[in-house]
Amino acid sequence: EQRCTTNTTINSGTETDITGATISITPAIASMALVWGQLQVDSATVTGDVFQCVLDVDGTNQPSYSQYEVLDSAKVDRRHIPLGPWVFPLTAAAHTVKLQAYRSVGTGQVSVVSANTKIVLLLIGDANVTNDTSS
Repeated sequence: EQRCTTNTTINSGTETDITGATISITPAIASMALVWGQLQVDSATVTGDVFQCVLDVDGTNQPSYSQYEVLDSAKVDRRHIPLGPWVFPLTAAAHTVKLQAYRSVGTGQVSVVSANTKIVLLLIGDANVTNDTSS
């Protein structure tokens, strides 16, 4: 588990690392990774803006993401957004797994709150195991 260490402002369409929400891992054998997390955001500035959070693994985004749409910027509130789960193979080599966020629609910004934003990775067995169908 790695928690966000500093509030992170998301204010562009460029994927921005969530500070501290990064896991560096080197599995001893090829394994499966199960990853989930939580994103807390507040202080969105423009109604209608849409922000997305992705999981970046070695520079490549995993296929699914979580999204937050600002329904009313006049209401300053905090939202807790569940992330994942993501399941993917990792080779027996060094890997970097991290949360990133960006604004996909609009012109405003949102703050990712460090206190309740985190990423959790569980490494599971051997990704090279095959199912014996001979019986």
